[in-house]
Amino acid sequence: MHILDWTLLAIPLFLVLGIAVLTQRHMKSVADFMSGGRLAGPYLLAVASGEMQAGAVVFVAMFELISRAGFTISWWGMIGGPIGIIVAISGFVFYRYRETRAMTLAQFFELRYSKRFRLFTGFLGFVAGMVNFGIIPAVGARFMVYFLGLPPEIPFFGGQLPTYIPLMAVFLSITLFMTLVGGFLTVMITDCVEGMLSQVFYLIIIGALLLMFTWPEINSVLVERPPGQSLMNPFD
Repeated sequence: MHILDWTLLAIPLFLVLGIAVLTQRHMKSVADFMSGGRLAGPYLLAVASGEMQAGAVVFVAMFELISRAGFTISWWGMIGGPIGIIVAISGFVFYRYRETRAMTLAQFFELRYSKRFRLFTGFLGFVAGMVNFGIIPAVGARFMVYFLGLPPEIPFFGGQLPTYIPLMAVFLSITLFMTLVGGFLTVMITDCVEGMLSQVFYLIIIGALLLMFTWPEINSVLVERPPGQSLMNPFD
């Protein structure tokens, strides 16, 4: 990692953190904190929700899938597309949920069922979140250790501490800060900004890969495979 590399890493991070601080002034009610004041437009929601699925753990998982199954996994995944479109157009569940004006699923469960059911689902979500935040940040931190060329271990009180542990603490602290500083309003806006920045970097990465690898090389890796191990033909 050179100075230019660290600069490219730091600028988007501080830009997003700065935006998180600026959006705090627009948080004026509980509705702003819990549901962004219900003012988000379709573009902001689309970009922000897409960026929510773009964590390091997702890319690691997709790399594992594509390295073994190629693009056939995408073909089979598109089977559910028409079903998802029909469900979305029909407004199944979503319209009823929005009509209640509930700001959280937990509140909706209490309105629709009972307070006991709300407590049960809240406890279930808490346990799932604890497991989730024990796995996803750890995978992301391990990825960043090797991606940034950091040492696998660092000295710690006379012993050795895996580098991904303090790095994971840094990631969780950033997430916690952005969540508490402005609630869902800040999360939506920062996710949208991250999504727009990511699109630029994705284009740069695609261009760099096409310059590094020729099309015949790409074709040989994808097509020239043993029978039954095709990375292109979903039926092979």
